[in-house]
Amino acid sequence: MNVWGSVERGVTVIVCTHNGATNLVQTLRHLAGQRMPNDLPWQLIVVDNASTDETTLVVQREWNKLGNPVTLVCLREERPGKYFALQTAISVAKYAYFVICDDDNWLAPNYLEKVAGLLDSYPQVGAVGGRGIPVTEDNQSLPNWFDKYQEGYAVGPQGKKSGDVTHKGHLWGAGLGSRTELYRALYLRYPSFLLMLNDPDMMSTEDSEYCLRLVLRGFRLYYDETMVYQHFIPAKKLTESFIKHLYNRHYKSYTVNGVYFLVLKAFKSGRISKIRLWSIRFSGHFRGLFAFSYKSKVKARTKGRFLRARGENMDRVGQGVVSLMVDDRLPTPPMRPSNVS
Repeated sequence: MNVWGSVERGVTVIVCTHNGATNLVQTLRHLAGQRMPNDLPWQLIVVDNASTDETTLVVQREWNKLGNPVTLVCLREERPGKYFALQTAISVAKYAYFVICDDDNWLAPNYLEKVAGLLDSYPQVGAVGGRGIPVTEDNQSLPNWFDKYQEGYAVGPQGKKSGDVTHKGHLWGAGLGSRTELYRALYLRYPSFLLMLNDPDMMSTEDSEYCLRLVLRGFRLYYDETMVYQHFIPAKKLTESFIKHLYNRHYKSYTVNGVYFLVLKAFKSGRISKIRLWSIRFSGHFRGLFAFSYKSKVKARTKGRFLRARGENMDRVGQGVVSLMVDDRLPTPPMRPSNVS
């Protein structure tokens, strides 16, 4: 299947927001400042995700003040959850590439151009990600524990250096760039497996699931440290209770996303023996017991948690992941390897 489909080369920026009117002014200003070549058109789609504030009015007013740099499309999605908002946006996206810009992300002026350049250059790359820089409310100092948990805020580096990070299995949703037709194809036949457990907390990791689907189909993930965005973090999110809740949601989602990792391991090695499965499970358990931080506990215990899941839902998830991997109707990367390093 063709990776690019028949859509026009260009970039669609997608902003999904729930009651984000107060954040959007700065976000829109940075988007309006994008420096794009004349041969690289782009558009902006803002999805009001069940907001109760004046999100759409604020967006239309501010974009008009900024001179309407490109076409603005405002949509409304009543089902709460970024996954549903993304589906709504991508269904009408005009261009071959898309970039996810959260309502508190401020993209550097060359961000969109860099995304398009990387995806042009590396046909095997399914998604690209950048480096986030934290910006606090009223220049508040970051807590002394922030560096340990910065990944949860989608800031900091996503790799030791620019290059292939497929081994990690994920890129952050903030600033993620990918291929529109590829996203459509991977969800048309297989809606998110996170929906199967009917737990809204799980849907916060829809970006991880998308990246895992890409890897499962043979696509690469790429990190570019020169693709920079600022992430505005209000004071209410710089608390230990917030980060614990955030990582706990990630932990719960492993009952689904962990199945992807398990299938990837099994596919890479040919199979995983029962002894190896028990080894993964118990090593995660004991590392969790002796971990010094909450983040370490979560990372250790998630290695084994999904292996303890039972029941009809998990059977369906496992069957779905394997079906997605072997379905020859879904896209695969070009046969010739591209020079991704």
